[in-house]
Amino acid sequence: MENSGNTPQRPNRHAGQKKRAVPPTEQLCTVKQESGELLERAELINNVLYSIANAVNTTLNLEDLYQAIHKSLHHIIDVTNFFITIVDKTTNMLHFPYYVDTKDVTFPPISNFGADNTLTGQVVLHRKPILFRQNELEEREKSNGIQGSTPLIWLGVPLFVRDEVIGIIAVQSYTDPDLFSEEDLHLLTAVSDQIAIAIDRKRSIDQLQKSEVRFRQLFEQSNDAIIVHDLRGKILDCNFQACKLLGYAKTELMKIEMETLYHKKTQSSFGIGKNIFQGGTLLEVQMLQSTGTPLDVEISSHLIDEKDGGTVQTIIGDITERKQAKIRLIHSEKKYRDLFTNAQVGLFRIHYTPQPVIECNSSLAKKDKSISLIWFANKAK
Repeated sequence: MENSGNTPQRPNRHAGQKKRAVPPTEQLCTVKQESGELLERAELINNVLYSIANAVNTTLNLEDLYQAIHKSLHHIIDVTNFFITIVDKTTNMLHFPYYVDTKDVTFPPISNFGADNTLTGQVVLHRKPILFRQNELEEREKSNGIQGSTPLIWLGVPLFVRDEVIGIIAVQSYTDPDLFSEEDLHLLTAVSDQIAIAIDRKRSIDQLQKSEVRFRQLFEQSNDAIIVHDLRGKILDCNFQACKLLGYAKTELMKIEMETLYHKKTQSSFGIGKNIFQGGTLLEVQMLQSTGTPLDVEISSHLIDEKDGGTVQTIIGDITERKQAKIRLIHSEKKYRDLFTNAQVGLFRIHYTPQPVIECNSSLAKKDKSISLIWFANKAK
């Protein structure tokens, strides 16, 4: 407030006194100290960033990566109570795959989350770091805006990947309301991008590894023999059934060219390079077992990768039993036909139609001309 003319002025005891000048050496020391602190802080952040980036390659799975992130962060912030949240946009749920807490034993998933019913939800939906202090947390507790135990201070930072919030990292304290500051908020924000990238990469790697495991199981447990090779016929992989069918150990089969596995008749009939290796057609061919024994098989080849000159997957089915069954059927039919035709007694087959006689043998035809005429008439039709 400004003074009125009737109000006496209080004398200034410092009037006329000169402000103490700070010596240049003292100023220099202050600048050096501040610079040293900034350099130390920057070095700490860089070490944390490097450690997290390196953990993507050194950890076995996501759980190990989460632990590595937790361990790295303790160099720059108190992580006694720490958790990582992952957002599932398809189900509108928050999952807590990693947490360390001195009060809450479990962190169950939160469904239909919002900014008002959970601290984490507010960070996710507002897309910015938030520091909640004691008075704010007490107010939110009254309106059921906190899941789990109420801390005295809470700090959460969103994790962005391609401008999408995939989760958050958060720290809290149940004992010290002043444990975290705005500086801690900036520190955690500074490393959040690297944490988000690390989690996203590790998730992709884990999904790829799981997919490869499933493929390998299907590949190895298939009832059909499967050989993967390039367009030149070099074998790149083969399953157990292929080794069993052809009679080779896997190490032996991997050294053999596809062309040598086919019988010479097959090679000349189909043209190995054009029809078999490039595939796309179901073919009945002959392959050779390790003993040189011909093997009747049905093959189907498909181009599964066009990189590096092309990769082909050839599925081989053993049709030996089918071929033998067909031959047995032909022999059986011939045997029946011989018995029927050459029998000394008259034999015939009939059907309950206006022309009942289907066929008869020569013995019956000689004895009964009428049956013979009917049969020949039916046959002519």
